[in-house]
Amino acid sequence: MRVSIDPVPALRAAAEERANFHHAANGQTIAHDCKRRAAEQFMAGGDASKEFQDAAAIEGLTVVQFASLILSKPDEIMQNENKRRKMIVAIRKATTPQELQEALASLPPMPPGFR
Repeated sequence: MRVSIDPVPALRAAAEERANFHHAANGQTIAHDCKRRAAEQFMAGGDASKEFQDAAAIEGLTVVQFASLILSKPDEIMQNENKRRKMIVAIRKATTPQELQEALASLPPMPPGFR
């Protein structure tokens, strides 16, 4: 009797964990997203919060200039999420360990001590 264990499900789970780890938003991108939402709200006719006004003053800009600047920058959270989702879809479609490695090829290795 020969027993064969398919390693792909366990490798797939580890690959998804690695993709999620490396594409997690950090504090800076979350702060930028908050500014983006505030800028969108302001440019749509809403009021600028005190924090948004303070952020504009720190940059030496008017609220309109600051909102325009923020909205001219790429939406980093959406870009990052699109990269993560593309990777997750490739991982879930993978049927071999080689395909899983190819799906993760653009990522750095996990930090030491992380499973």
